[in-house]
Amino acid sequence: MSAGAVGVGKFAAGSEQAHAHLSSILESGNDALVQPFISDVVDGERSIIHLGGRYSHAVRKIPATNDFRVQEFHGGTNYLHEPSAAELAVADAALAATPCGPGELLYARVDVVGPVDQPLLMEVELIEPELFLPFAPGSADALARAVVASLGL
Repeated sequence: MSAGAVGVGKFAAGSEQAHAHLSSILESGNDALVQPFISDVVDGERSIIHLGGRYSHAVRKIPATNDFRVQEFHGGTNYLHEPSAAELAVADAALAATPCGPGELLYARVDVVGPVDQPLLMEVELIEPELFLPFAPGSADALARAVVASLGL
């Protein structure tokens, strides 16, 4: 598992390179996540952001030409995104499956890929996610209010 695509590799299924990469990660005492690569990502990766248990905003992340990583330091570009009803439904379902449910989460980021009308869940970020606060005016204040409320202040 990585942050910011550190250590991420893209390999043919069952290849020797994939096996060697995975083995090196596991032998170093780290965990690994193996998932299929979705090559038909016309709409980029989309991040659905929730603050204080409610939808706040969404961002579309596009990789640089000839790359698959969407992070800005790998050449990716971020844009404000108006999520489809299907994307919001996937995010809501994913957050409903968390142990505490969406209402108890201070913040969350749900990443989806695939067509906007049939999105696929990529990951749910609940610990130190990039929340893209500059893309949504007032979102930093909303997060601060959620933190204060959770502390009972």
